Amino acid sequence: MERLLAGGCEQRFTDGGATVSYSFRNGVPGLCAALALIATTQTGCMLHSAAQAIPVSSLDSSIVQSHKSETMPLNLALLQQDKPVEHLVGAKDVLNVYIRGVLPRREQEAQSVLASNSNSDEYYPAYGSVQNPSVGVPVTVADDSSVTLPYVGRIYVGGMSIPEMVEEIAARYVTEGIIEPEREQITVTLTRSRLQRILVIREDSDGQFAQTLTKANVPYAKRGRAQVIDLPAFENDVLHALAATGGLPGIDAANEVWILRGNHPKSREVQAHMELGDPAAIQSVAHLQESGLATRIPLRMAPYSQVPFTKDDIVLAEGDVVFVPSRDEYFYTAGLLPGGRVPLPRDRQIDVLEAIALAGGSVGGPSGGSGAEMFRRSGAGNIVPPSLAIIVRTLPDETQVPIKVDLAAAMQKPTERVLIQPNDIIYMQYRGGELAANVLLNLFNLSFLLSGAAI
Repeated sequence: MERLLAGGCEQRFTDGGATVSYSFRNGVPGLCAALALIATTQTGCMLHSAAQAIPVSSLDSSIVQSHKSETMPLNLALLQQDKPVEHLVGAKDVLNVYIRGVLPRREQEAQSVLASNSNSDEYYPAYGSVQNPSVGVPVTVADDSSVTLPYVGRIYVGGMSIPEMVEEIAARYVTEGIIEPEREQITVTLTRSRLQRILVIREDSDGQFAQTLTKANVPYAKRGRAQVIDLPAFENDVLHALAATGGLPGIDAANEVWILRGNHPKSREVQAHMELGDPAAIQSVAHLQESGLATRIPLRMAPYSQVPFTKDDIVLAEGDVVFVPSRDEYFYTAGLLPGGRVPLPRDRQIDVLEAIALAGGSVGGPSGGSGAEMFRRSGAGNIVPPSLAIIVRTLPDETQVPIKVDLAAAMQKPTERVLIQPNDIIYMQYRGGELAANVLLNLFNLSFLLSGAAI
């Protein structure tokens, strides 16, 4: 392959069946040594891996196409419950009741006022917002949705609106002969709505991370967030829980929300198994979902698909846990691309050309980078761009398939643009002729510099 000449050298390269010959005469011995080194590296590990890689056109479409189906955002109105026009009374509501001559028994006691936390900056402060009653006595609705009033005893008011409750109280006092008909004066106001205490755990982060994670900036720790919130009646749903804790999941979180029903013995039992690292706990969680003890709420869905939850599923009760899981989807870059781990976009698919650009490379640019920058930094020997990319993809059975992508063809043919999947490794490299051309440009540059120095 190599023929040394008097005062020079000659080197031949084979690239795609064609033989290209480059020769120098009266050159320095170091130039011949450089070309000889190229000759020995043409069959090295990088080009050897390219020879073993499978062209895109030879692979099944299931391997190179998208792992994500086309999805669209969920209608967020489905995540909140229907709110009645008027508040419906229920257990744990605090009402302010005034019945003239009965409650309070003396008029000077009618100015019973609860401590207010209306100055709180939180929309959902602990224990709820308190509205100061102007007249009457605070009465808490019991767990059986009843209130106990003087002379008439227990009255069941669960599910009634405030006007309906006033009518029911008036009817009881008139029936008992305590108040004369059409002379009753009864006022009922809502002082504090009943609350559901919910725990929200989110694994998304407020922090900003580098787009490409290299060894110098990779985060070694990430802390999630947890918050206990009190949601008032008819606002105790998934949408209000997310709104009160930072909004929709960030791009580093999965596009889904889980609801774990906390006040159920089976839920606590499964949690204990998970804390002990029991592998069967994963199957138990799936069983909880089938049993209605855990609900998955997808935030993006395929068009024309049926919503996999009901209105009752998004209503939160005391002790429920709202969980926003993290998302761990990356691809890796090597070769002529800056080495690192690059997060995949969450809500759309990208192809190999977009992935190279996302990783800081440039298709058609020297060494995959900016042409002007590479010329200033490395001289003319990086002008010829690389046109070969190898994607190492791990299949579901853990086998790896190297996929060869002709970047020049991918610029013209969409079928050559392999869609990137999580854990793909993208190598960008030169073909033999491209590498030889860049070396020649370096040699010419070196000769020019030496000639200029001699002059």
